[in-house]
Amino acid sequence: MRPKRAHALTLDSQRLNFAAGASRVFLAVAALTVIPALYPSVAQLRPVIYGYLGVALVAQVLIWLGRGGWWRPLLGGFADCAILTLLLHHVGSASSFLVTFYAFGAVLNTLVVGKRMGLTMSIVATAMYGTLLSLESSGVIPYAPGAPDWISKTAPSPAMLVPLVGLTGLTTIVSSMIVGGLVARIRAEERELERANRRLTDLSVRDPLTGVFNRRYLLDELGRALLETRDPSATVAVAMLDLDGFKPVNDTYGHLRGDRLLCDIADGIRAAVRADDFVCRFGGDEFVVLLFGADEQTAEDRAREIAETVRRIGRKFDPACGVTASVGVAVGRPGDDPADVLRRADARAYSAKRAGGDRVVGLDPQFV
Repeated sequence: MRPKRAHALTLDSQRLNFAAGASRVFLAVAALTVIPALYPSVAQLRPVIYGYLGVALVAQVLIWLGRGGWWRPLLGGFADCAILTLLLHHVGSASSFLVTFYAFGAVLNTLVVGKRMGLTMSIVATAMYGTLLSLESSGVIPYAPGAPDWISKTAPSPAMLVPLVGLTGLTTIVSSMIVGGLVARIRAEERELERANRRLTDLSVRDPLTGVFNRRYLLDELGRALLETRDPSATVAVAMLDLDGFKPVNDTYGHLRGDRLLCDIADGIRAAVRADDFVCRFGGDEFVVLLFGADEQTAEDRAREIAETVRRIGRKFDPACGVTASVGVAVGRPGDDPADVLRRADARAYSAKRAGGDRVVGLDPQFV
């Protein structure tokens, strides 16, 4: 199975959050520097803009700390809409290019917090803009009190409210919906890619027949565990299982039934060990179990439980065949590599088989 190629565009939530925060800082800095060059009277709003800059910087800190939850982007979106509406009121809500920033803010919120929140912020922005135009058109508040002479200071007529608000709302909401659809599609493809990668990872570390871990994964995990054996509480033991009487099963019932028995034994061993332990197929009719946090005696006790599980499954399959397990147990020591521990466990499993099988051999030979 070949890995699926990643989509050219991927979404990194942390980077998007930082981009959102950075854009707020950029807007605040622009309102303090660039915009006053075009609209000098905006300098009167500097205390409010400094407050907005403070909000933007606090948001950046919260993003860095991973704090704030859902309310952080919500409050940030409201702050964006509010500062933009204030600027528009000051310089001319129907006469300034700044109105296009509503659509930019809606797209940014959609990218950061998703389609639903982006659409909500689009509606909020449209409502704020519509309210502003209505108040200005009715004379409740002055129109463009800080606009330069080259901008008309005549408020839009009531007849113009619907086209102005409708066009702004349509642009803002449609932009949010289009970007939201793209975001949803990309995230769905990313989830599918993650699932495909997990399947590929499973294929690379699992035995294809039994579904337990394979030999390569065993060696990797055992190597990592042995690096931690310098800590006395981080012991690891190996139980090597060599099935007794398995060859006659294949000869008598065929390999398909033999494979089914191997799968049953693997499932039984997995059910018999702790969730932290690893069951691996070492090859053929041999299994290895990594027993974490086990000394020699504890490992032997667990190995006996495993041997009893194999005996019970073998008896259920065919009492006449008598499939059992010869088990060798070895505990990792400081300085061991995986080959050292497996060699000791294998030698003890061989000793158990020579003694008649169906037994566990640890530090000293002991019958099950």
